[in-house]
Formats: sequence, structure tokens, C-alpha cells
Amino acid sequence: MPSLETAREEAVRCAIDLLVDLQPGTDDLSGWLVRLRDENGELLYAIDVQEAKAARLTRP
Repeated sequence: MPSLETAREEAVRCAIDLLVDLQPGTDDLSGWLVRLRDENGELLYAIDVQEAKAARLTRP
């Protein structure tokens, strides 16, 4: 990805897509959904359920 911000936005979009597939009461809706790592495997960013839900509400 050209920048960390571009990669983070894509990770948020992926997390929002994952929310659709989760079943409340069946799936664990806590913790992280998507982790963004660099080419060395270092964690750069993690999107959790709450952040994905908030982002989904602000997207068209």
C-alpha cells in the first residue's frame, strides 16, 4: 500500500465487511477483527469490533 493511512482505511473496510458475517450471540463480538502488520510482521494497527461498528455508522 502506498501509505499507512491507505492501509488502515482498507483494514477498516475489511473489518466492516467482517461485521456482516458475525452472528451476535454465537460469535465473539469483542476484541480485534483485523490486524495490520508491516513486511516484517510488526503490528502497526488493530481494528476492534467497536471501531468497526463506529466506522460503519459514519460510512455511506
